[in-house]
Amino acid sequence: MMIGRETEIRELQMALNSPRPEFVVVYGRRRVGKTFLIDNIYRDHIVFRHAGLPPKAATPKNKLKRQLAAFAMSLASCGVEPPSKGFANWGEAFLSLQRYLDTFAGKRRIVIFLDELPWMDTTSSGFLDALSSFWNNYLCTRDHMLLAVTGSASSWILDHLIDNNEGLYRRVTHQILLKPFTLNECSRLLHANGVSFSSYEVAQVYMAFGGIPFYWNYFLPGESVAQGIDRLLFGGDAPLFDEFRSLFSSQFASPDAYESIVRILSKRNVGLDADEIAKEAKLSPSGSFYDMLRGLERSHIIEEYVPFGESKRNTRFKLSDPFCYFYLKQVEPHREEAGYWANHASSPSAVTHFGFEFELLCFNHVAQIKHALGISGVAASCHPFIGQDEGNKAQLDLVLRRKDNVVNLLEIKWSKNEYAMDKEEHLKLERREEVLSSYLLKRESIQTVLLTSFGLKNGEYQSDFSRVLTLDHLFS
Repeated sequence: MMIGRETEIRELQMALNSPRPEFVVVYGRRRVGKTFLIDNIYRDHIVFRHAGLPPKAATPKNKLKRQLAAFAMSLASCGVEPPSKGFANWGEAFLSLQRYLDTFAGKRRIVIFLDELPWMDTTSSGFLDALSSFWNNYLCTRDHMLLAVTGSASSWILDHLIDNNEGLYRRVTHQILLKPFTLNECSRLLHANGVSFSSYEVAQVYMAFGGIPFYWNYFLPGESVAQGIDRLLFGGDAPLFDEFRSLFSSQFASPDAYESIVRILSKRNVGLDADEIAKEAKLSPSGSFYDMLRGLERSHIIEEYVPFGESKRNTRFKLSDPFCYFYLKQVEPHREEAGYWANHASSPSAVTHFGFEFELLCFNHVAQIKHALGISGVAASCHPFIGQDEGNKAQLDLVLRRKDNVVNLLEIKWSKNEYAMDKEEHLKLERREEVLSSYLLKRESIQTVLLTSFGLKNGEYQSDFSRVLTLDHLFS
């Protein structure tokens, strides 16, 4: 059963119904549902499918040999007899595939599906040249053929396919970045699987796993959120026990370096600039280091942002993947302890953690926030804000700077009940508004909005906010 993905499905069907050869690329974070999407839309048209082998510790020559042997097995499953000594190179492998595809000449639309394509491109393998020749000299001349490829290594996809300036220059006809699910889509997926969670519980799961459908499919009817998290992450036999490590090893050639950057950013809620990251990671701020930052950003694990009121020279990077943050802060120190989470989900550490994760959740649902405010059609930039006023540092949760000269200051508060505004928080908010106003143009005005789990409790300071949004608004 397909949940969401309406726009992506329409584009895939458009390519399928095209009278021309098509080169379709679907990329995105590991476990986001790329293979599932292609399989469901193109199932009746796929005549050849092959998945690259995950990276393993081996010499470059052995990696190439393993990939070619796996490709030969995929061809053998279609009745194509591979050479007795195996393929010597990718040119031979694609030539064998061409001969098999020739048997479908003049027939209905057929799809060639290469899953996790970046894994096939091992060091000095000549894979890209062979793929270029396969498309330029064969597929592009056959109107009934469609090549669909996927990849979790987004940087590889962007550098070698979409932004390729050589043999595959402008050859991709459809590119789809598959993003994580929204809260609404996650809730619908749970419902389809017979799992009944409240909005509050769905938000808790989202703050632990993000919008990655693969993780959500593990939750079972009848179990609580805490039971599900325990079963999936804690204890040596947990299904996702090694998922954090696999997230990096499946996407990056040097996973340890990438992982070290993420670990550093997990300790800084407002993030760090590139020089600060390089210093803490003990890496040279060279081109390869910036390539790592770009790779993590393209994989939607970290996010680059400019704090409100500052120039692009003050760009910072912050961890934006909920699963990574939850794993490093809450899971890793106790992951061997089966049943740990059920007894610690309400601990001060967990409460503080969810407070920050709720900010991440809201940043991932700006479109829903704009809809709730009635400004979906108004262009607006979204910023965290770190201000300085007479030595008093004030960090604002979220600022929406709108083209209609209104700046929405969003106070984000995770709470298990209605949020109670007290005098201390009232004075903090006043100081934040003062700091923010010093960055605004004279024609701009501030409207302060509270975004909290269950709304604002009636009290002396309820007039501090022009609007109050709840969790339910994020499910729109």
